[in-house]
Amino acid sequence: MATTLTAEALPELAQVRLTITTDEALVSLVRADANGTASVRTRGDDVLGIIPPPGVDIVTLDYEASQGSIVYTATTTSGATAQATVSFALLQPWIFVPVMPNYSTALQTVTGYNAQVPGRSTIHEPLGKREPTVVIRSMGTKRGTLGLWAGTYDAAEQILTTLSRGEVLMLRQAEHRGMDMYFIADDAALDTLAVAGQDTVWGVSVRYVQVARPIGNLAAALGWDFAALGGSAATFAELRTRYATFEDMRLNETTP
Repeated sequence: MATTLTAEALPELAQVRLTITTDEALVSLVRADANGTASVRTRGDDVLGIIPPPGVDIVTLDYEASQGSIVYTATTTSGATAQATVSFALLQPWIFVPVMPNYSTALQTVTGYNAQVPGRSTIHEPLGKREPTVVIRSMGTKRGTLGLWAGTYDAAEQILTTLSRGEVLMLRQAEHRGMDMYFIADDAALDTLAVAGQDTVWGVSVRYVQVARPIGNLAAALGWDFAALGGSAATFAELRTRYATFEDMRLNETTP
């Protein structure tokens, strides 16, 4: 059987659905977009390294795709490849938690973006020497501020909660190619854009530091519902051993 790959944009959920038809195991699933080339993050053994039963497709969701044209490539154990291209349009900017998309938050707009790139070289000025002695290092990553506007006070509090989780975050936006980035929040504060009583526009100003893309599988996913829960275990007793609390079950956070 020839391996086929299809990609369907789901902009209302800020994700792309990938469907692979194959009778071999996948060894890689890669995305190439405005942010570069990277492996599609999956839940672990649900996509890669398994041979699907006859007539069953492999289906996974990509939560880190950028605005614009995206090329996906699936490679099987025999070295065969299949590609799919999709045009993806985000409906609004997002602050995403890459490994746990459940905690991601949609924004109204992003303003006040600025970025500095700090130098990390060391310059010594020895006595009696005209030229300095320099220990050269590469420049650092971007750091600066972002204005994340939500609208209501409750929505702004939700952004603040997402920033406070202690996870690597991802800015996804629809306006500037290649501006998406992974970052940590150095600090954050509730802010107002226009003070007008009940119509006040609320948001969060955050100081950020750009970091590398986090390593790891998906620990949870958007769209987890009770239909998926029912199909994930044979008995209620199995669910009780898999999830420590009802909240963990609601968010699909399994017990280690």
